[in-house]
Amino acid sequence: MKNRYLKESMLLLRVLLTPMCWIRNGWTDKEWDRSLRAKLLDDPEIIVNDGGCTASIDGVTIWIANHPYASGQLIKHRSVCYGPYCGRRAALLLGDLLRSKGFRHSD
Repeated sequence: MKNRYLKESMLLLRVLLTPMCWIRNGWTDKEWDRSLRAKLLDDPEIIVNDGGCTASIDGVTIWIANHPYASGQLIKHRSVCYGPYCGRRAALLLGDLLRSKGFRHSD
């Protein structure tokens, strides 16, 4: 619990200090943000698709390109981004997890 709180606090600090996080392409859905952060904190298996633009996490397809200002968007229909965005902390957490798994996105 304490470790998770510390990780969330550090992510918030990084959001404040990372200018690329200050703008987003769309609105943040709080429910999607909570759901994605919970998945990412459990160290899930990630399968990168479509030349590095999307990834599947626990059977859910999300956009991972254009990090961090557009990554974390839920893809509801094939490769067309129509879904909500995650919050900035979840986007940074997603980038950290992808790097730890050896995937290098173009940010």
